[in-house]
Amino acid sequence: MANAEGNLIKWQPGQSGNPAGHSKARRSAKRLREALDVLLEQELPTDLLESIPEALRQSLPDGFTFAEMIALRLTLIASSGTRYVDVLQAAGLILNAQDKPDKLAPAAKLEAPRLPTTEERRQAVAIQLGLDPDDETTIH
Repeated sequence: MANAEGNLIKWQPGQSGNPAGHSKARRSAKRLREALDVLLEQELPTDLLESIPEALRQSLPDGFTFAEMIALRLTLIASSGTRYVDVLQAAGLILNAQDKPDKLAPAAKLEAPRLPTTEERRQAVAIQLGLDPDDETTIH
């Protein structure tokens, strides 16, 4: 609803100020991440596999993916690069890639709480009341 200036809208309780959910830039970035995830999971085409040295190609598993190719190339640069800047950058990318899953790991599965049995509860209450829980004269 417009106010006296005619340009302000009163939001309904619980209504978002941005009906699209996020900014256009954030939506675009999300779409890019999703597209990259799809591409990285795809199997590497044969012509790209041929660019890998024969000795390494023999040890690759079937279904070698774009993500695995990137990891292999980063590892090769980090382990055999001629410029220390390239080695450090590749190593940094590898470390960052290994760090993210830990931060996003699901929380540990919690077990249902164990409630004390009737006898345990009776003893706990007796102790709180200053009574001897093993005293036979205490009312059970």
